[in-house]
Amino acid sequence: MALGFKRRKSRRSAAPEAPRIQLSGAALAKYAVIAVLGLIGAWFAFALAVSGIARSKAPDRALAFVPSEGNALANKADIALLSGKKIPAKVLANTARASLRSAPLNPKAVRLLAISAAMDGDEDRASKLVHKAAALTRRDALTHVFLIEEAARRDDLKTALVHYDLALRTSSIAPQILFPRLLKAIELPEVRTALRPYMRDGEQWTTDFVNFSKDQGKDLTALVDLMLETGGSPDPATARALRANVVSALNDRQQYTQIARLLRPAPGGTAALTGVGLETLDQTKGLGPAGWQLLNDAEVGASGQVDAKAATMTIYANPETSRPVARKLLLLSPGRYRFSFRLAPLDRGEGGAIGWHLRCIQPKVSTLWRLDGVMASGSAEWNVGQGCPVQLLEIVATGGRGQTGMEAVLSDVALARSGARASPRSGERVVDKAAQRPDT
Repeated sequence: MALGFKRRKSRRSAAPEAPRIQLSGAALAKYAVIAVLGLIGAWFAFALAVSGIARSKAPDRALAFVPSEGNALANKADIALLSGKKIPAKVLANTARASLRSAPLNPKAVRLLAISAAMDGDEDRASKLVHKAAALTRRDALTHVFLIEEAARRDDLKTALVHYDLALRTSSIAPQILFPRLLKAIELPEVRTALRPYMRDGEQWTTDFVNFSKDQGKDLTALVDLMLETGGSPDPATARALRANVVSALNDRQQYTQIARLLRPAPGGTAALTGVGLETLDQTKGLGPAGWQLLNDAEVGASGQVDAKAATMTIYANPETSRPVARKLLLLSPGRYRFSFRLAPLDRGEGGAIGWHLRCIQPKVSTLWRLDGVMASGSAEWNVGQGCPVQLLEIVATGGRGQTGMEAVLSDVALARSGARASPRSGERVVDKAAQRPDT
């Protein structure tokens, strides 16, 4: 919703107060969601973000030598505003004009005139001055912020995104102001469609925006829409990395339906959601938690090796330690499954072993199946009931009581439908009683 600022009845000089926000006639503009806060509001929001940088410019040093130096005058006015000092609109305008006398093409001074006009309630003049500032430079982020506001009020989405692009490509500060607005805006299908050319061009800011959105967004459904509609990036490796990051963020938010939406169209995505093969140890596949995730520390851990011939996981645990070393998200439909694996011990410390734990994690956490004390190859049958749409499979390493701990190599991990009918009771425990055979 667009926000404007109430015009003052008098144009006389007065110390500017905090802007009084009211809904303007443009408040119904469809794309006003991508605007910032109105001209004055945009200035103060941007000012807060850049205050540290502006203060470092120390314009007083330059003015001590050349009192009329144009850039220093404009910078000093900026710093005064940033510090919260109340400068009357007329004084601000006089400072801007003095700056222009020394530096006639100083876009910052023109922009200060625009701020002064907006503070005085003359938004038409402010708009003309902002456009003049834009004609002098394409690298002033605040000018683009003002022009975004103006375009949004006209429902001119294309022009608004042009200024988003220019600001985000030329200013390291602009994302702090623009990304939160863009995150909200991508809920609109038209905005996502208009963003496609920028996403497909692979500008760095688009990658940064996806990472910002997956960190800051509460419901990431619109971000998943954007990823599916644009691919995330024209570079395949970057696209896979972004997809993995978003899947991890969705997993943190327990948005498992969105994980399925994002991964199923991806190469290997469906197989990862319904399989346990160690080939998903390859982190370059962009699967996130749907692939095997290793949990390493100094006491226990695992390492993976994937090549064209095979995929293996080497698992280790120091004595007297036991905890998960790997986990994998699954979205198995109800049914019975045959699970199998091959395990080759390298060091059989007393009591050392691995364990398999399969849990339901939505709608509530419950144990579906577990197998502990394993130091040989084996197989088992799982049952996934109707009330367990999301599962988590973990490997637990136990170092035992010996002096050397435990080390083993895991391979040929597989899962297939057994053909048996599923029990209606989610969480029913089914363990295969077939004898396990040690590998030699």
